[in-house]
Amino acid sequence: MVKISVCKEGIKMKKAENLSDIVNVFSPKPLKAEDNAFYQKTAVVRSGENYECHSSILTKINQSDGNLHLLLIGHGGCGKSTELRMLAGDLKKNGSPTVIIEALDDLSLNDFTYIDIFMLIVKKLIEYADSNKLAVPGKILEAFEAALSTKTIDKYKQRDASVAAKAEANAASSILANVLGLLINITASLKLGSGIKEELRREIKPMMTEITIAVNALINEINNLTNKNGKNGRVVIIIDGLEKCHYETVKKLFVDDVTAIKSIDTHIVISCPIALYRSPDASILLNCFDLPEEMPMIKTHNSDKDITPYTEGISVIKDLILKRADESLFEDDVLEEIIKMGGGNLRDTFLLLTNSAHIARMNEKVKIDKESSERTFKKYAFDLFIRVRADLYAYIKPIYERSHNPVNSPELTQLLYACVVFEYNGERWVDLHPLIRRYIDNNPEVIGCEKPTPL
Repeated sequence: MVKISVCKEGIKMKKAENLSDIVNVFSPKPLKAEDNAFYQKTAVVRSGENYECHSSILTKINQSDGNLHLLLIGHGGCGKSTELRMLAGDLKKNGSPTVIIEALDDLSLNDFTYIDIFMLIVKKLIEYADSNKLAVPGKILEAFEAALSTKTIDKYKQRDASVAAKAEANAASSILANVLGLLINITASLKLGSGIKEELRREIKPMMTEITIAVNALINEINNLTNKNGKNGRVVIIIDGLEKCHYETVKKLFVDDVTAIKSIDTHIVISCPIALYRSPDASILLNCFDLPEEMPMIKTHNSDKDITPYTEGISVIKDLILKRADESLFEDDVLEEIIKMGGGNLRDTFLLLTNSAHIARMNEKVKIDKESSERTFKKYAFDLFIRVRADLYAYIKPIYERSHNPVNSPELTQLLYACVVFEYNGERWVDLHPLIRRYIDNNPEVIGCEKPTPL
């Protein structure tokens, strides 16, 4: 197993020394702030800038006189979550109260609404106040109790009455414990409940004005109490991982319910799938958010007809990987080939690494060899291709034949969202995921080609 050590900030990652370690070190989780020794700067090969994305967002927050409502645009798997964790670490150092909503952990991925996000924000703000021993006035907490008085929620109150009776004698602490308990129940029901979640949403919706007022009062109080404790900064809310959710659900949040999110009186940074931002439906976002922060893919090849390797991009991803794993764990040229097949998508690159390591280990190898990586490429290429509906093959074919100019259409939106097509930096251009191209090379008839396009 991968070696770990415990520090005040939590469990710190250690560099992989064998194939078992690789499976753990390259799990699809964003880096934590305490693991910043493994962080690799990538901005130069993404956008040509000498500063990283999280530094740019931090500067915007620090310089903003009002509330900064910012979208972070990028492909799923391009590294947005790691940048947001680095941002959260920097905000913590600055003393800014920061809460993170992670879609994969906190939301029902196929079925959530702005109400679910509001309830999570309240819960996480109260948890922040509780863990930092901030004396939030009882009247603010009572406003939440009053707003959250519905038929279903009152059942939670009755069920938890014995717990509430054991709360501390201090009135404010008792109210805080009660409200936090309610929110834990509500958010769990909205995420995991089947029939109850719709009923909860219907009951809460008429109270959203009162809840919004109470949220903003709580944010203001947390800001005041934080500043009294000798720290500066105001609450920052980060919403991450929406590209993992059902597209139509995310679209509704940004198109239909965006004004509800904007009504929160503080800095908000939201990770936005690039497919949604490029879609015609998202024109409203330009009026509702500040100029977005874009995080381009790390290109691993150029847009010429021969798809020549982009050595600078490959080198940066290789440096990133070798910060986490010893080079002796790879046979010659295997790591570079894995990077090329990932197409600059770090999540997919890590997936190829971990699966290749697992196959090599199961075959009693001590290194990732060409045979193990080739078996992984073949499997994942097929898994990727079957995501594509047959009616989209006509839109894949011209890209396969080296047409890299993007055409803004619902079809391209779907291909971008499925990470079948990637958008790259510079003069905006698109290309197939390298494994999709590999699959079509081996099976040209699937999109109506007689033979593979020569490389």
